[in-house]
Amino acid sequence: MKNAKNSQSHLGHGKAWLVLGCAGLFYCYQFVLRVSANIMTEDLMQAFSIDAGSLGFIAAFYYYAYAGMQIPLGLIMDHFGPRRLLSVAGLICGLSCFLFAYSKSPNLAACARFMMGIGAACGFLGTLKVGTIWFKPRQFGNVISFAMIAGTLGATLGGAPLEYFVKTVGWRFALQFIGLVGILIGLIIYVFVRDSPNITSQPLTEPSSSEENFFSGLYLVIMNRQVWIVSLFGMLMYVPLVIIGDLWGVSFVEKVFGIPEAIAPMIITSMFFGVAIGGPIFTNLSDRISKRRLPMIIGVLLNFILFGGILFFDKMPLIALYIIFFFGGLFLTAKALCWASICESIPLKASGVAIGFSNMMVMLSGVIGHPLAGWLLDYSWDGSVMQGVPIYTADNYRLSFTMFPVCLGIALILSCFIRETYPATSDS
Repeated sequence: MKNAKNSQSHLGHGKAWLVLGCAGLFYCYQFVLRVSANIMTEDLMQAFSIDAGSLGFIAAFYYYAYAGMQIPLGLIMDHFGPRRLLSVAGLICGLSCFLFAYSKSPNLAACARFMMGIGAACGFLGTLKVGTIWFKPRQFGNVISFAMIAGTLGATLGGAPLEYFVKTVGWRFALQFIGLVGILIGLIIYVFVRDSPNITSQPLTEPSSSEENFFSGLYLVIMNRQVWIVSLFGMLMYVPLVIIGDLWGVSFVEKVFGIPEAIAPMIITSMFFGVAIGGPIFTNLSDRISKRRLPMIIGVLLNFILFGGILFFDKMPLIALYIIFFFGGLFLTAKALCWASICESIPLKASGVAIGFSNMMVMLSGVIGHPLAGWLLDYSWDGSVMQGVPIYTADNYRLSFTMFPVCLGIALILSCFIRETYPATSDS
């Protein structure tokens, strides 16, 4: 009983935020890795002598690993806790940066991106798992908001600041430096993160007994209709952020709206600022009205209008672009409520695999989206090349980005079938 009371006293307090902060630091870092290719597209196409389709294929390897590892990592994290997995993940990400930096061929670069995806797969999953252990159920919205802010910080650092760093020292040296940072973060997590508030450092949800099937949590997840619907909704809603934020956004605003190369990354960064601000807005709105489903519908509807409408404009004032991309990111964060809805549909003992399954589905947006975006660019491309880099027109990008309103429209339809899951007022 004494240990139980001690555990409860740490929930949501200073030590809990320290542990969550360390996990969030890694999630911030892996976001830098994710979006780094966005400001290296021409460098990478020139270095490896490839077109947009091939670059999209290389970028997708990150998501192949990221998505594929979610369920296994969820199972393992539920069983052993997040500390060791997050520590090893930092090491893997760091080493993969060195491998990518020394790559001379597209195949080796793809392997390095695959390794990045394996390590990065622990980021969001580990942060939310720490949240389910160290925070009360009704504080989980705050955990999600914190994760969104950490991811936004990473995306911001991976935008204009990283572009300046790359132009100063070169993309290969920049990746080596990022690799060292990843290894250091892994060590920080090993020192400060614990798997439980208990003095004995045992997980709050004890590992499965010999009588309990290790895969029972996975069975609960895959048999839950709500998890499937919400996960598909999240995947479709995430497509614009993946395509714009990770790889093609900078080139899109440069070509379609004639924005200078130095300014384009800052416009994309404004989208991630919207994500950071939108997370608390939508989670607080959800808590205030005691509903998950309605804010999700509002977010996807507004993004459908925004990303569908932007394809019809040729010229636009710079301030208008900042506003549009900011609100695009803000509305997108209604998707954050997917994880809350899923965790509220599944027992705590299976929260890791539930988050992993949902995150796997969401990351399929990158597995499918990046190659598809690259293929659509090449489909209407006239074959023009300058200094070994394919030259794509505004119309090429518009055709490629028609996938946004299509995906968001399907997500809007799916939202009609989402069941309300907002928890009772008790903290138990």
